[in-house]
Amino acid sequence: IPASPAFSRSYEKSAARERLGLPADKLVVLALAGAKLPRPYVHFREALDEILPFMHTLPAMQLVIVAGADEEYERRVRRKVPDYGLDNVTVLGYVDTMAELMEASDVVICKPGGLTVTECLCARAPMILLGRAYGQEKANVRMLTGAGAAMAATTPRELLDTLRHISEQPASAEAMLINASLLRRPRAAMDI
Repeated sequence: IPASPAFSRSYEKSAARERLGLPADKLVVLALAGAKLPRPYVHFREALDEILPFMHTLPAMQLVIVAGADEEYERRVRRKVPDYGLDNVTVLGYVDTMAELMEASDVVICKPGGLTVTECLCARAPMILLGRAYGQEKANVRMLTGAGAAMAATTPRELLDTLRHISEQPASAEAMLINASLLRRPRAAMDI
């Protein structure tokens, strides 16, 4: 499946952040937690729910959770943010500017599915691949982490530790970006 041409365009990060209402002075971490069918995202969302109370310990980060078309999930997470007193968490519903949002982010937390991984590579977005992977997704995790183009976390604790590492060592996200550029093939489907 070719990625949309929007993922191959270049967006000016600071202008994109301004348009999207994201802070210019923080590491922006985008969590892709939404889909029309919530079932594949049950464990993914549970991991985000478990780290949410600890986001106050990462003041240099802005976590942006995209709930997609799942309005019930969006409402539930929106209620939790003020309950935990978090000013570094943003909750979005369905987003039609995903390519720009990915490129405005410093890191993307996502499942290791083929299209999502391709879109992140095309949008120049370093990845934290979250959850247990099977089949083709397991091959994606192996290939991307082996190339240093992504990090992986299977538990909420590992996810929180990975976010702490990136917060303390922002150059690690830059290293993933450089390594991913060696794998980036935005026109692969058209070329084939």
